[in-house]
Amino acid sequence: MEELKRLDEKSVAWFSKLDTQKWTQAYDLGYRYGWMTTNIDECINGVLKGARMLPITALVQLTFYRCVSYFETRRAEIRARMAVGDVYTAYAIEKFRRAEAKASGHTVTIFHRIHDTFEVITALHGFHMDKGRNKQVVKLNEGTCSCNKWQSFGISCSHVLAVSAHMRIDSWQLVEKYYRLDAYASCYAPEFNPIPHESYWSYPDFPILHPDPTSMRDKGRPRSSRIRNEMDLRNQALGFDVVSPHDEPGPLDPTVLHDRPHTGHLQHGQVLT
Repeated sequence: MEELKRLDEKSVAWFSKLDTQKWTQAYDLGYRYGWMTTNIDECINGVLKGARMLPITALVQLTFYRCVSYFETRRAEIRARMAVGDVYTAYAIEKFRRAEAKASGHTVTIFHRIHDTFEVITALHGFHMDKGRNKQVVKLNEGTCSCNKWQSFGISCSHVLAVSAHMRIDSWQLVEKYYRLDAYASCYAPEFNPIPHESYWSYPDFPILHPDPTSMRDKGRPRSSRIRNEMDLRNQALGFDVVSPHDEPGPLDPTVLHDRPHTGHLQHGQVLT
């Protein structure tokens, strides 16, 4: 906050009115522990790959038409899945099935039936006798599991699925509603309108700004890869040589799109930046 205050004192007052759980790294209850980026950031970064080096007019045009294509592709996929009777997204189904396969080997102990508190001991990990037999605490009435995956992803982890099978509960009712196809479809409901040819445009009634010729870009091929940020520096410190899964081949960033167990946090955890 002190650094932010030095940059813009008014912004501190504006941020102070917001719920700290939504924008700080220390007070999000640990939901995004260890993740320094978001899926939507990486998604947009992938969709608009190649647009960074373009002039502003071409960049806006490319962004517009790629979004048109992206939305229509998703609408077609949603209609196809609804036609075959699916209720949830392919991502949710795949993640659910993987967790379901793991849950079959877990052992469940009821600690308090009324409060829905359970202990889950995981199965041994294949031929590795030193892996598995971990203990997790599931509290159905609070919607939490000590592994933190249920809270983070909104999809039942293997520990929750083991409990729901033990208690004969419909496991799908524990999956967040935003993974339903009807909710997914509403995200792509807005429509884009074709832009008429310039000859049909109304003449602008506002001043037209012309670019400053002294600020023109230098000769040479412009940079197309993204600028390194704190996430990339953190990867180097951990021994990973990663720029982005969209920029160049190499090992994917383990903090971006992969499951990360909750191992601890500050007073309330960390959020994404």
